[in-house]
Amino acid sequence: MKKYLMMGAAALAFGFVAVSCSSDDDVYNLNAVNDQVVAKYQKAFVSVFGQPAANQTWGFGAPATRSVNTNANEWADPSKTYGGYLVPDPLTEAQKLRVRKYFQEHPYLTYQDPEFTDYFVQQVYKGNPETPGSLSSEQYAQATSNATPFTGSGNMDYLTFGSKADGTYFEHTNNFNGADGGMNNNVLDNGQKVGGSSHSDQIMLMLDSKTDCVGFHDSRSDTYHVTGHCALVSAAVIDAWVDSLVAAGKESIGAPVTDKWNRSFVGLDYESKPLAQAYAKNNDNSVRYAKYTDFFNSTPAYVYLGKNAEEEDVFVKWNEWEHKDEFVKTSSNKFVPCLNVNGSEILGTVEGGGKNTYCHNMNVQEYDAQNKKYNTESRQCLDLPLLQGYIDRNGMPNLKDEMKFIINPGGRDYVYSDWIVTLSQANKIDETPKPSLRVMAEDLSAEDASDFDFNDVVFDVQYVSANEVTITLQAAGGTLPLYVAGEEVHAKFIAANPGVGTDQGGTVDVHTMINTGAARINPQAPYSSAELASKPTWSYTGYSDWSNVQDTFAGQVRDQISITVDKGKGPIVLTAETGKAPSKIGLANKLQWALERTNVKNAFNFDQWVQNPNITLTATAE
Repeated sequence: MKKYLMMGAAALAFGFVAVSCSSDDDVYNLNAVNDQVVAKYQKAFVSVFGQPAANQTWGFGAPATRSVNTNANEWADPSKTYGGYLVPDPLTEAQKLRVRKYFQEHPYLTYQDPEFTDYFVQQVYKGNPETPGSLSSEQYAQATSNATPFTGSGNMDYLTFGSKADGTYFEHTNNFNGADGGMNNNVLDNGQKVGGSSHSDQIMLMLDSKTDCVGFHDSRSDTYHVTGHCALVSAAVIDAWVDSLVAAGKESIGAPVTDKWNRSFVGLDYESKPLAQAYAKNNDNSVRYAKYTDFFNSTPAYVYLGKNAEEEDVFVKWNEWEHKDEFVKTSSNKFVPCLNVNGSEILGTVEGGGKNTYCHNMNVQEYDAQNKKYNTESRQCLDLPLLQGYIDRNGMPNLKDEMKFIINPGGRDYVYSDWIVTLSQANKIDETPKPSLRVMAEDLSAEDASDFDFNDVVFDVQYVSANEVTITLQAAGGTLPLYVAGEEVHAKFIAANPGVGTDQGGTVDVHTMINTGAARINPQAPYSSAELASKPTWSYTGYSDWSNVQDTFAGQVRDQISITVDKGKGPIVLTAETGKAPSKIGLANKLQWALERTNVKNAFNFDQWVQNPNITLTATAE
């Protein structure tokens, strides 16, 4: 910042000129004046360092996009910046068996976001048509005539986690491809240092990620399925299911999966074509219709019969279903309902040109996989709501949600066992040092390169508990009233160093540069400076949800520990908005702050960091 003082008439003259050059509105609008100060500062910042990277968060948490930590040999090492995590144990084959059987025998599951940000992903199962007892064959056919069935998991190109809200839902989870997880042979055992004992597992650590969208990329159709094709089940639910089997006199399955890792299991359901191509939907999205030309294009795996008296879903294998003879296989290898009434086929032979009220042209939306959008087209469709009415009147099995009368009509089967993984929250080892952050700020007075020294205030924030942090001032290089968490920083230094204040016979006041080496840079400079040994420290309890995870903690420091400067027109809040010129930055590694009037790009690799948030800010000069 510009460090100079103007007293008396000079200060008045400056104030008069500044106001005279403002608009009439600005004279009475302090917010507008302060907005001009911020805008001028941000313009100067960009002129010196360039436009910041769009995902630069200035040290207050990881960049806004999700990330994968592939360094498995550091995960459990507390001395590493992104280490110190409790790494979950590998699943045993007996545990994997129990999970697989649950997903294979429970279709129509749902997904509820566990709201994880840091978590481990571990492989459980890759779909295989040879596994016995599954309601799904885990084989599919493309929605064309005479299509050869194929195993769906072989086309699940890679696993994706993320969020629709921030556009990260197409992001690939490293080493999870082809419905399988790559084996990592260097997973550090908990509490070890790099080079210590390790084990092997199909596992990956996700940091600063989100879990509201889970899906996969289908290499066969080059389509992303990021919502609606996943289901989440807790370990407790799976174990309770097996307990109920045992209580009913049946054999147990596998081994318990409820343990200290609090796992959640995610199953994915393959689909051979985008849903809207196998089942078109009405323009208002309210009712779906089956396109007759794609209807039942392969032998169904099983049929949904509705709910029993205990409100449980009931299914029957196709070959064991008493009504299967009421369906015929057409010349183009499609299964369609005959629904014979008095010897007359109600549905008719549409392929031969016959039509009736159950099949007719409708305006529908077809999915364009290449452009990822829907187009309105006129198509010949089987009207499922009308067909449902006929089925109800004639005692046929119910359609479930219109589309699920016959399971696995070539598109999908709603059994989430084509790919199964487990998620567990990435928790820190108890002995991990508590998070802390150094904050360095500018008071919005910088105008040229030498002004950007980011030492107008420097302080450390140390985690104590969820209800408390401590704040320790290190330096105050500004010459304006500046407040941290409501405390004026010069006043705090004076209180911590008795006798230095001007009211105590000393030379330190609100205009004094403290602990920034100003006297060494220019002993004759017309400003007050001081090097004070005692660093003010105080407890802050104005927030009660502090995290002990470093990146989350850093973001909380940005949002909860306010920094304001008063330039004569009321307080201005110093900010660090993602992708915009910051007036404060955070440093987990506690670098020594720059000396007075030393541009931060000469003290650190600051200009490179502005453009690339994935590098670490380091010192380049004393």
